[in-house]
Amino acid sequence: MQLHLFHFTPHGLARAYSHLIAGKKLCRATGLRLCPLIPDSVNSMTAAWNVYQTFQKSGLPLPKTIIDVGANVSQMTCLLLGTAPDAEVFSFEPNQKLSPAGKVFRIALSDTDGTTDFFLPQNDADWGTIESDKVNITSNTARYSVPTRRMESLIENGEIEWGKGHPVFVKIDTEGSEQKVIDGFGKYLCDVAYLLVEVENQESRGQNYNLISLCTRLAEKGFDHSKIVYSCYDGPEAPAYSDILFWKSKKS
Repeated sequence: MQLHLFHFTPHGLARAYSHLIAGKKLCRATGLRLCPLIPDSVNSMTAAWNVYQTFQKSGLPLPKTIIDVGANVSQMTCLLLGTAPDAEVFSFEPNQKLSPAGKVFRIALSDTDGTTDFFLPQNDADWGTIESDKVNITSNTARYSVPTRRMESLIENGEIEWGKGHPVFVKIDTEGSEQKVIDGFGKYLCDVAYLLVEVENQESRGQNYNLISLCTRLAEKGFDHSKIVYSCYDGPEAPAYSDILFWKSKKS
């Protein structure tokens, strides 16, 4: 986790404090140790705590597989493993400077099979994106070619063993291409039980899809429940993004 000036503003410090309270509750409930999760997983703690509470209150079966798309260094997955410690982890992270957990794929999941440019912001090497409008591209902006794959293709080619560990939990945080990742699951989206999606809420962050269309598509695939588990506020402005958990009722 790279620290920026906004982390030390009153709003940034208040968010960090709230995250740590949520992280402490999660660790007490699951047996995780808090200190090793700081600082990397701090920003994911509130969402993870609310995911845990949703599982507990709704009586949902625990995931057996976690697919982390846009894994970074597995900040969220490290917390989710407190809820589902026996889950197998598949991490998709094109940024080769980062080392996520589980079986790692240096692939940008998308809705096409091919290659594309992967951009690394000059002022923050801790993340990257295939969405050029998310980055202030200059002559110094790092970029390199990465393979793009549909999850449907990976499954049908036997590169991902599908059907072994259900329920499947998919977390998607790809800096603007979340809808493309979901579309790339194709018919196999019906086999996913839980989706945790970071949904952009500001044009300046490269909002590339409409929340209504996303919810409609997921409802058509059987995701008949959803909950906002975290929204990133910065004072009086609308939240920059929200983490939304989608899941299917037991009858689905």
